[in-house]
Amino acid sequence: PREGGEGTQPGAVTRLAGQARFLRLPIASVEVGVEPPPWLPFASLVRVSQMGCLRRSKKVEPMEVAVDDGDWVDGDARQDAHLDRERQGELISIKELEATHKAFAAAAASFGVGGDGEARLSAVKLAASHGEARGNPLARRVLASFSTAKDGTLSQQDWVAACCVLSSRGSKANKARTAFQVYDLDEDGFVNVDDLRRTLDSMLGNALSPQQVEQIIKRLMSAFDANDDHCLTEEEFRNLLSQEDYDTRFTMDLF
Repeated sequence: PREGGEGTQPGAVTRLAGQARFLRLPIASVEVGVEPPPWLPFASLVRVSQMGCLRRSKKVEPMEVAVDDGDWVDGDARQDAHLDRERQGELISIKELEATHKAFAAAAASFGVGGDGEARLSAVKLAASHGEARGNPLARRVLASFSTAKDGTLSQQDWVAACCVLSSRGSKANKARTAFQVYDLDEDGFVNVDDLRRTLDSMLGNALSPQQVEQIIKRLMSAFDANDDHCLTEEEFRNLLSQEDYDTRFTMDLF
């Protein structure tokens, strides 16, 4: 539809067009009692029921655990150690590790911050310049989540972690942990209503009305907040993610 047509938000089509493959609402199979504007780029990814509710058109696939075939257990030391090893680059080949170092040096040189291992890369600049990140509305926050200094910059080791986790071969378990960190804006160990609201606002801008966003949040909490405390633990949050989330916002082949 033409920008400015009936039901559109001014400027929204142009702004969102480049983000189309990333704008898949993380609502799993939840009914959302609002009719999505037909001009939204993710409208083709959902179907509208006779009752006018937004639903996912695909069944959510279960998350694979990177350790074994058993159920995920929060706080399990063996599982956490395995995720840490992946982030340290211990599960990739020496050749791949060297490739991440070369990519880091090249990015550092292009940003004018030196090409040695002591340089730090800006998540903001990476999100704006890297071909795998451009157009992803969460790219800056995804990349910044790997900053051990918590200042939005990545050391060489932070970069290695990002390369390993965000790779198309990265484990779903570590991608899910990254997603949780991205959504947990106040870093209190939970994804609360305000975290969801701010994240959806950053993704959608004015594409949906505040009332529609609140309706989505209400339905999400109703479906995934198992203990009704208005917060999602990391375990509850994992159930919210779909295969499309893993394949789009939390996959970037950086090297």
